[in-house]
Amino acid sequence: MSSYAWSHQGRAATMLCVTVAVLFSVGALLSAQDLPSPKWELYGGYSFVYPGANVYGILPFGILPVTSRLESNPRGIGAGVTYDFNRWLGVTVDASGHWGSGEDGVTNRIDDAAFYNISAGPKLTYRSRFFSPFVEVLAGGHRLTPDLFHRDDRFGFMAGGGLDVNLNRHFTLRPIRADYVFSNHHFGPDSTVPATNVRGVRLQSGVVFLFGGAAQAPPPPLSYSCSVSPLTVFPGEPVTVTGTATNINPKKMPSYTWSTDHGVASGTSNTANIDTKGLSAGAYNVRGHVSEGTAPGEMADCSAAYSVKAFEPPTVTCSANPASVKSGTPSSITANGMSPQNRPLTYSYTSNAGSITGTGTSTTLDTTGAASGAITVTCNVADDLGQTASQPTTVTVEMPQVAAKPVTSSLCSISFGRDAGRPTRVDNEAKACLDEIALSMQRNADATMAIVGNAESQERNGKELASERAMNVKSYLTTEKGIDSSRVALYTGSQDARAASATLIPVGATLDPTGISAVDERAANVHAPAPARRRRK
Repeated sequence: MSSYAWSHQGRAATMLCVTVAVLFSVGALLSAQDLPSPKWELYGGYSFVYPGANVYGILPFGILPVTSRLESNPRGIGAGVTYDFNRWLGVTVDASGHWGSGEDGVTNRIDDAAFYNISAGPKLTYRSRFFSPFVEVLAGGHRLTPDLFHRDDRFGFMAGGGLDVNLNRHFTLRPIRADYVFSNHHFGPDSTVPATNVRGVRLQSGVVFLFGGAAQAPPPPLSYSCSVSPLTVFPGEPVTVTGTATNINPKKMPSYTWSTDHGVASGTSNTANIDTKGLSAGAYNVRGHVSEGTAPGEMADCSAAYSVKAFEPPTVTCSANPASVKSGTPSSITANGMSPQNRPLTYSYTSNAGSITGTGTSTTLDTTGAASGAITVTCNVADDLGQTASQPTTVTVEMPQVAAKPVTSSLCSISFGRDAGRPTRVDNEAKACLDEIALSMQRNADATMAIVGNAESQERNGKELASERAMNVKSYLTTEKGIDSSRVALYTGSQDARAASATLIPVGATLDPTGISAVDERAANVHAPAPARRRRK
């Protein structure tokens, strides 16, 4: 093999590799969507072969080397049939014939080489909407004819690929098909004619008819829906929007964008956040867009609504404990404020009477000096936005009850005018009165008694008679009724009567001293009361 042949073989292999790489790159970049897979492919078209070596032959009149050089550029036709097992893998049976381009006439045909091929092998296809690149490996019979009189059949193989331009479901245009060709040929005795090695490139262009296989329905268009949460917010609170795309092509990466008529929407996935800071109360919309490409059905939009409501003012409840107090007694005032947005709150209090001390959620009402009646206390609360709320409560002030001052009470009067001979004796009729007096003393165990003795103006020694009458009454009460003598005080009065009066003096009460004088019991002449006479039956 000459160095000239090897250089041509290297260039042929390089051309093939570059061509296949370009075909697959173009097909992968320009593919848009899958096509249905056919069962059969029939190909026919123009074929050109570049053997990449000198071809040696034998003349009919002697064993002499005849050289058919590459300048003849064998060209011809190619055909093939492919059966597809699925959308990727198929098996191809390929045939092609190539003849030289020399002058007319049989004699001139001698220095033109011809190449024929019948091969079969697997084929891998990447099917897309516009382009379907493929690669193949073929093996079979190769025939090389250096002249009209000789031929050599050898086993060889081809490997390469091509690009189909999809016109419709049944026809494609194959602008390029490139295969590397490899086979070994020999003509005549080894000592006379050297071996001819084919290390070249076959280039073809033609059309492909596709049939069989089920028609694949176009994929459903992309759809998109979105929702927001929460639906209603206060200014500054975030809103989350989530998009849900259906009929996504798993082989493609969708892209997402978001926008809103107000506020700021941020996010590059199917979820975004909306900043509502500074928005006024009202209804707003957020819009989402998802895209897998630029073709119809590969883009979809969605929209969702949310609303921003104005900040709500705080509320407050106000209570007093106790709600009714004596004047001068304090009452605790408690305020319970609440902000719907949990904003910070401050408290204050006012009242129409009394005085307020303390801040915060509780304070104290001082009722010292307040008049009796209702005092209105108002609890006030304000948030940091200046929104306020108030509620009143009432504290009733009662004046302290003053206990009634005890007063003396007059009891029955004892008469001494029935016994002229003994004008100071307590008779039986007087004892009935004294028994009532004793009963009153027993009922009021802490009370005292004032006995006031009196005398008529015409009685001689009236002062002494008045004292004796008082003393005799006391004697009866202490000796006959068991009344403690310390509870009975004796006086003389100015009443013009032979009588003695009894006055009950409760604790705290004061005896009116007008017209009476205390009796000095140690100096007085006291006569024991005469016993009551028994009546005969």
